[in-house]
Amino acid sequence: MNVWDMFWMLSVAAFGGLLVLTLKYAIFRKRVSQKLPGKKLRFFDLFGNLSDVPMTKESCHGWSFNVFFLQVFGGYSRLFQNCPLFCFWVSYVPFIVLTKAEAVEALISGTKHMEKNWSYNWLQPWLGTGLLTSHGSKWKSRRKLLTPSFHFEILKDFLPVFNEQSKVLVKRLQKETTKDSTDIVMPITLCSLDIICEQER
Repeated sequence: MNVWDMFWMLSVAAFGGLLVLTLKYAIFRKRVSQKLPGKKLRFFDLFGNLSDVPMTKESCHGWSFNVFFLQVFGGYSRLFQNCPLFCFWVSYVPFIVLTKAEAVEALISGTKHMEKNWSYNWLQPWLGTGLLTSHGSKWKSRRKLLTPSFHFEILKDFLPVFNEQSKVLVKRLQKETTKDSTDIVMPITLCSLDIICEQER
């Protein structure tokens, strides 16, 4: 057997393997899509819902890709706002987005789904393995430490400050209503800081 025969055999095997893998994930996506609300995708749509996000700056109306992606994601959230959850596909990987408080409560009140998805690993260099990214015994011990701080009776004492600073935030945002879009990162950050500083007095 010469080198070219070997090359063609490996190429056919690689292509066949890729085709089988794509078929497997396409069937998986079809089964999940039948059970969960979300945009119905074509069988071989390789990008999933990301195909709705244009890849050129001109088609993003001058916004960066990240901002435009969040706009598309926000559109999906509004589209499925009457559903407790919906499925957003990044290629063949499903991301379940919870849109109702009842769905969040059902998820976090149980102990069945405690293991974090691989996508949380992206946050670990930034946040470390804290309450958001950890699981198992580490998560349980930290949750136990934090739970008393968020008891309803304790939070009731903070309501006047929440209300006061929220009104300040609303006044700030009302000044921005004439614009097509507003960057809310700084106003929200300042509101959070005002609430924290008010509590420290």
